[in-house]
Amino acid sequence: MPRPLGDCLDSVLAERHLYLRALIDQPRSKCELEDDLDGSRSTLDRALRDLADAELATYEDGVWKPTPSDYAATGHETRISTA
Repeated sequence: MPRPLGDCLDSVLAERHLYLRALIDQPRSKCELEDDLDGSRSTLDRALRDLADAELATYEDGVWKPTPSDYAATGHETRISTA
């Protein structure tokens, strides 16, 4: 699925920045994310699905990790790095 543009990407980043920040800090399994972040398992599932749909995260070898992305080129790196 193609990454949402403009307001849609801003919306994903605004709503899911804590999850993306956690993956940027250290890729980890869903169980590790659940242990490290407050929130329900269903919220975590939705957050990871949103990040994957936006092509900001991917699941490989049992670990969720941020994708190499050009989001920095769109000016979003400031919001992520200061989140």
